[in-house]
Amino acid sequence: MHSYFANRVARCHTTVSTDDYVLSKSTEAIVTILVYMFKNVDRAEIEAMITIPEIRKSRFFQEVKAEGLEEGLEKGRDEGREEGLEKGRISAASALLQLGTPLEKIAELLEVDLEIARRVAIPYLLKNEMSLNAIAERWDIPLSTVEGMAIASLTLRQTPHEEIATRLNLDLQKVKTAIDTQSSKVTD
Repeated sequence: MHSYFANRVARCHTTVSTDDYVLSKSTEAIVTILVYMFKNVDRAEIEAMITIPEIRKSRFFQEVKAEGLEEGLEKGRDEGREEGLEKGRISAASALLQLGTPLEKIAELLEVDLEIARRVAIPYLLKNEMSLNAIAERWDIPLSTVEGMAIASLTLRQTPHEEIATRLNLDLQKVKTAIDTQSSKVTD
């Protein structure tokens, strides 16, 4: 009966090129669906059916793969858009800081809250050799908050962990822990 099902599904197919990542995610989704549909068939048997090349060419398999690809592309576009906005804010904040504009006014002009204005100002202040302690004193906020913002800002610029630790005069493990903590907040 299982081979009958596999042969039946294999007959309905269209040929489309495959992408390994999308293929693996699609296979997972299909296996999960089939496990629920065929309660008397174990997962290994279903996975064996899915590995048949003709099944991978089936319309159903290709539709699931296309949906997964579209979701991945949309997520990538959203992340790219947000990264572009952040880089634009950093450039604008740098220019305004060079003109001596107070941080509160920068926040107002960029239409962001003060916390975001501080975060985008960090690269400019670091580039101008201002220490984390001096930034914390200037803004009257805890040093740990400034460290976190500086690490986040440099991470956004894809600065290697070792370079972040050196530039900020921090322990490498502290930098890695902060990055892991920030990453887990983003994925929650």
